[in-house]
Amino acid sequence: GCGFRIVTVFQTDILDVVQDLITLIKHEGGKSPFLKGRLKEAVIYTNRPVDEENSVHVLAKQLIDNANFVFEDNGYAPKIAEPENKKSGYSSIHLVAFVPVEVSRWNGEIETVHQTVEIQVRDIFEEAWGEVDHALRYMVQREQDGDIEDHPRVAQWRPHLNALKTFADGCSQHASLIKKNAIDAAAVIAGEEHLSVDSASDAISELQEILPATFHTELRQAFDCRDNASRALDNPTESRELFDEAADMFHKLIKRGKMHLDKKLESTRTVGYRLEMELAYCLRTEDASKRKQAITIYNDQLKAFPFDVTASYRLGMIFRIGGQMVEALKAFLDAGKNLDRDSTIK
Repeated sequence: GCGFRIVTVFQTDILDVVQDLITLIKHEGGKSPFLKGRLKEAVIYTNRPVDEENSVHVLAKQLIDNANFVFEDNGYAPKIAEPENKKSGYSSIHLVAFVPVEVSRWNGEIETVHQTVEIQVRDIFEEAWGEVDHALRYMVQREQDGDIEDHPRVAQWRPHLNALKTFADGCSQHASLIKKNAIDAAAVIAGEEHLSVDSASDAISELQEILPATFHTELRQAFDCRDNASRALDNPTESRELFDEAADMFHKLIKRGKMHLDKKLESTRTVGYRLEMELAYCLRTEDASKRKQAITIYNDQLKAFPFDVTASYRLGMIFRIGGQMVEALKAFLDAGKNLDRDSTIK
């Protein structure tokens, strides 16, 4: 098998990652490389009390329980486990899923095998502590095979490592508290100042200032339809119909307003940019041909505006819907990298 590790900045973000993995494995967010709905193993390691109310490990277990996975032996269930080595204090979430892989046999036949993939999820403080723990143990393991816990050098540094673990756990919890009380609270209080990159309010006002009044009714109808589609995401059929309707409206506005597309807006973008971006946003669909059209639009805008955060972010969302996770990650990283470079981001 093979595996990879996902490291979050905040401990509370672990739950979002676990939910995203569940969505991927159950094929609920588009194409996925994983075998649908099946796991070999789901284990949560923690050095916290196993029944600690509202803790990350308890909430993660609830998410996995509610996913109703089919396990390898049809009898396995996710559990909160004591650390593999109770003296170490190891904490992490481990999921072992399957990826179908085609293998060529000696006789030329192609066989599909289910390759196991282990996914580990932890926060950055646990990751740092784990790297220190691993480095120290590896030095001893090179000298002694088997159990090393009784080795004199391990006994010498174990108290210090335990103290470091306590400190790392405290940092993790304090960072999550800062996020909850400062970052998240500020976003709610100043919601109108920190608009989502999917917000359309700025786009409408900018376009109405430039385009003739004869366009205003159609503009409002297109944006209203787009917003209704976004609010209906919990109902995929209704949302898809509304997005298709909105896409058709924006396409007609682009054709009708051809002579105005190069006009500059207050944000330094153009009328064409705004309308094309809204058209692409409405093409977020399971239909590969429509996603391809959206990808082309976003890439064209990024050629014109290389530091455009909105285009990079939305491009990442389109890739994610299509199951192109490597491309999605690159686009999201580009968006984050350019936050300070994009003058249109407030």
